[in-house]
This record gives sequence, C-alpha cells and structure tokens, in this order.
Amino acid sequence: MKKTLLLLVFMLILLLFGCMNNTAAQGGVVVRGSSPTEPTKIIVPDSDDIVYVSQSGAKYHTADCPFVDDSFIPVTLEQALQEGKQPCSRCH
Repeated sequence: MKKTLLLLVFMLILLLFGCMNNTAAQGGVVVRGSSPTEPTKIIVPDSDDIVYVSQSGAKYHTADCPFVDDSFIPVTLEQALQEGKQPCSRCH
C-alpha cells in the first residue's frame, strides 16, 4: 500500500513538472495575463525595473522593503503600474 501511494505521488510530481511553463521552469519572469498561445518575447529587465507585489495589495515595493515576504511576486515596474499599483510610502 505504501509503495503504491509513493509511486502515485512520484508520478503526480512528474506530471506537474511536465506541465510547467518552460519560462517558469528555467526561473524566468512569467508575465501575468499573457496568452499561452501567443509567442512571447522574453525580455530580462534590469534589476532596477523589478518591484514586488502581493496578490491582493494595491502597492508595489522594492526588494529591501520590510513589508516584502516570500508570498510577494516579482514583476516589472511597468506591469505593476499597468495593474494600477501605487508605490509603497515606506520604501519609495
């Protein structure tokens, strides 16, 4: 029973890794809201262009902001502005 459960878990992990977006698997920036059917140009932004946002927050933060934790998502400043995010008053 334990071997069967272990085998199922292992197969599920392999399946999930097989479905992972190539860009995400290589540690690249995944642009939220882009269509997977459209060819995507991957542009590596300067580190100054990267800000951090939360799923539900209205602010964007720098990497050294005390509010940023592991749940924050790195996005480009341009993308944060397009999503209507405002700068954090503590780190900006």
